[in-house]
Amino acid sequence: GIAIVVDSFATLGEIDTLIHQNQPNAQLEYRRQFTVILNHHWPQFVTLELSFGIINNNGNLLGVSLSTDAAHEPYIDPTTVPLVAPILTMLEVKEKEFLKRLHSQKDVPESIMSNFVTAVNLDVPPEKRTNAMYQIERHTLQVAKARGFQAIVTANTGSVTQQLAKYVFEYDENLVVQLNEYRDPSGDLVFSHADPNQTMTISMKYIV
Repeated sequence: GIAIVVDSFATLGEIDTLIHQNQPNAQLEYRRQFTVILNHHWPQFVTLELSFGIINNNGNLLGVSLSTDAAHEPYIDPTTVPLVAPILTMLEVKEKEFLKRLHSQKDVPESIMSNFVTAVNLDVPPEKRTNAMYQIERHTLQVAKARGFQAIVTANTGSVTQQLAKYVFEYDENLVVQLNEYRDPSGDLVFSHADPNQTMTISMKYIV
């Protein structure tokens, strides 16, 4: 499961590529640090029974979804994973901003499932990847409902998952972050080299 996530994000991740810029040594180190993060979170992914994998008729793992309880997300020191730190920091800052904005407008559910990552196996042919991601995203919502959560929150940096969340699953609340204009807590434009169309969205769907 971890290998599928690392391979998928390090190879195809739109924001991840901004970090390592497809430089072999940087990409290798990015993989190592991303693996450290997933290993750190893994016990919670497993014990909370919110994560899963989907397999095809041949028993091959097509993809995975890893989620946690938003109220008890494991913390990892960003300084231990400096390459991935800009993404982790942005996720933390913008998710807090997103929830604070919602709190000012309405009652926010107390029980929220946080979808940490979803990934499709690189072996899945391109023409079947969108359908595989759809199946994963749909089942993630089913898991949230079955486990009694009132809402699910997710951050999407890929165009496919962004479109699925907005147009197919119709997430209720969305915060769009323009990557080339995002400033970290120090004021640095860490993704200034991003394409003007590249965004990250933080989205919430209420479970009914």
